Amino acid sequence: MGKTQKSYHSNILTISGTGRNVGKTSLACGIIHKFGRDQRLTAVKISPHFHPVDYPMPLTEKPGAYSLYKEDRKDSGKDSSKMLAAGADQVFYIQTGDDHLNDAWKKLSELINSDVPVVVESGGLEDMLKPGLSILVTNHGGMDLKKAGRSKNERMETRFEHFDQLINRIRFKNGNWELSN
Repeated sequence: MGKTQKSYHSNILTISGTGRNVGKTSLACGIIHKFGRDQRLTAVKISPHFHPVDYPMPLTEKPGAYSLYKEDRKDSGKDSSKMLAAGADQVFYIQTGDDHLNDAWKKLSELINSDVPVVVESGGLEDMLKPGLSILVTNHGGMDLKKAGRSKNERMETRFEHFDQLINRIRFKNGNWELSN
């Protein structure tokens, strides 16, 4: 049996990392700040860890599978709050394990506009779909551009100290995330 073809979403930029505290949220907020000033932008934080939250009631949930929340505060100190403060029009937070990520993403997809740029901090989303641009934040090595097989689907590996250089190379043009030279 062959692999299922992943759907391509040119308006989605994903950020994943090689571990905790490597700068994923800082990079996401930098990108949101750059692009959220001039256009509507949606941000999403997906966590594989379930822990108590102080959000209002979830927008939707399947107990034990996933919970989906909408961020409404810019000052809580949570990653999703930082994304809202950086300039996103709306921010969603999902807690789910990999086995229920597809269901949670389908539910979220009903709530977001496919015509706006979307910045997603998630380690597992790329297993389900092909984003327009994918960034892996590492705590080792330098910058290394890796083509993912499609000219519109690129993966960039970067370290925290290179974020400004990277953000300056990112473009959102005609509904597509792109990386300039």
